[in-house]
Amino acid sequence: PVDYIESCYREWVRRVNRYKKSISDFYRWRSQWIEHRRLLKRWDDAVGAENIIVRIFDKSSFAGGRIETDFLKAVGIEGVEAGEEGTLVNPGLNSRQTLLYLLRNRRFKNIDVGPLEDAFLNRECDCRILDDALIGDIYENFHDDFLYAQSRAGSTLQVGSIYEKMEYDELFYSSKVKKSIRQILSMMQE
Repeated sequence: PVDYIESCYREWVRRVNRYKKSISDFYRWRSQWIEHRRLLKRWDDAVGAENIIVRIFDKSSFAGGRIETDFLKAVGIEGVEAGEEGTLVNPGLNSRQTLLYLLRNRRFKNIDVGPLEDAFLNRECDCRILDDALIGDIYENFHDDFLYAQSRAGSTLQVGSIYEKMEYDELFYSSKVKKSIRQILSMMQE
């Protein structure tokens, strides 16, 4: 649930050019998507529990280490290769790139910040955007839902959060950093 909120937020900020809300607002809005018990009940009621395949979305649990291979195996298609593993198609934004897009979305909607992405690309400084309090809230409210989905998947795998293990990005919330990025975007707009 923690990884879903953080990762999904980063994607919404990048792909929905008008998305400008904070991650805590995003969490409150998207939390319905981590109510696994409620969601699975709706699917069970619609098509029958016997027609639902529940899988844990974690690379270490994927058959062959790949989602494509895992999907094919889960639906009973054996002996078909998912294709060559190539370059990462959607590497995702790091926290600083997310901030760049977020500030663009808030004030500079018509600027293409794609060319600036590389300037903000430093995987070694990638940190999480979710603060400890929000992570605690997610676990408190959705841990049982996750365990329910895990039991439906027949998994006892200890799945950990990649984001929770990251350092918290205090610079993401720094007014000085935000001011500097806004100045860069202002110059691009001129």
